[in-house]
Amino acid sequence: MRSGRYDQFLRLLLLAFAALPLSTAAARAQDRMPRLPAEQLSDSQKSAVATVAPKGDLPVYLVPFLRSPEVMLRVNALGDYVVRAKTALSRKQSELVILLVIRDWSQHYMWSNHYQAAIRAGLAAEIADAIGDGRRPDRLADDERALYDFCTELQQHRSVSDATYARMVSIFDEAGVVDTLGLAGYYTVLSMTFNTTRTPITEGGAVLKSWPNY
Repeated sequence: MRSGRYDQFLRLLLLAFAALPLSTAAARAQDRMPRLPAEQLSDSQKSAVATVAPKGDLPVYLVPFLRSPEVMLRVNALGDYVVRAKTALSRKQSELVILLVIRDWSQHYMWSNHYQAAIRAGLAAEIADAIGDGRRPDRLADDERALYDFCTELQQHRSVSDATYARMVSIFDEAGVVDTLGLAGYYTVLSMTFNTTRTPITEGGAVLKSWPNY
């Protein structure tokens, strides 16, 4: 027979778990590094904004980085190539890699934008949904399978097998492997930053499921 003290402990434990989702959601709503007022910018910050956004409208994804203008300029330069220039990956292939990185980091702001971008780029909704659920997609083309295995192995094991590496080189060449690493690295930096600064999701965007322990 259970003691009254044990029952009280269970009730307190259940109350703590019940409050967890609310406290987590509330924490996410607090933007730690919102957009800085123009009148508060230093000369170096103004110069950096003028470089990346000549019209003065700094993109949301660069807002936290403006606290360190030099970091912002270098992060933006990498993004200019791996996202906006012509690399070894197509737009659809790039979005697949991006979703895998975002899911690995449970990055809600970027998922609210890139889920739709991936679908527009031609990635099957079934693939995007499986990634969001943390499942391996049932159907993958050869190039998609190579990218999926490469990224997931790298995320889970911090390395890739010889077979996975050889498959990537056979499809994308060595330059494509480096382009993929650059793209994954860029979105890893963004994910780390937005998770730290709690950048709010884009209103009306797709919602990423949280892991049970996140």
